[in-house]
Amino acid sequence: MSVIIVYGSVGGNTELVAKKVHQTLIASGVEAVLSRVETTNPEEILKHDIIILASPTYYHGETEANFPPFLHSLKQFDLTGKKFLAIGLGDKKYYPEYLCDAAEVFENFVEEVGGQLLIPSLRVGTNPVQVLTTTVENWAKRVAIKALAN
Repeated sequence: MSVIIVYGSVGGNTELVAKKVHQTLIASGVEAVLSRVETTNPEEILKHDIIILASPTYYHGETEANFPPFLHSLKQFDLTGKKFLAIGLGDKKYYPEYLCDAAEVFENFVEEVGGQLLIPSLRVGTNPVQVLTTTVENWAKRVAIKALAN
């Protein structure tokens, strides 16, 4: 089972979370690749069994700026039944009503293309450093269990 983590990060928090998920998957025996959204070829994701999409949430529930065109380009492929996971970060100081809504954007995308969400999305609405070895690592271990079971 191969996993690709496609992430967008400006301030570095999403990158920190994506790297922790990647490290945890590798340590659990899962083949995993970490890739920034702006350098990821949409065809590349088709080579992997599980796709993790990770983004901070900006403004009124928007993903990192490179994700909308990336998601649009993915729609050219048949993603029916493809396994996905979503990670959304946010900061309750800014637009608290849209906290971590990037995860919801990804969930809606997966539903739209007929994909399958393996487990509930990871939402990090605080400084991720505080939850890397707890919430983030535990979520990644659940992902590893799913990946190794398939």
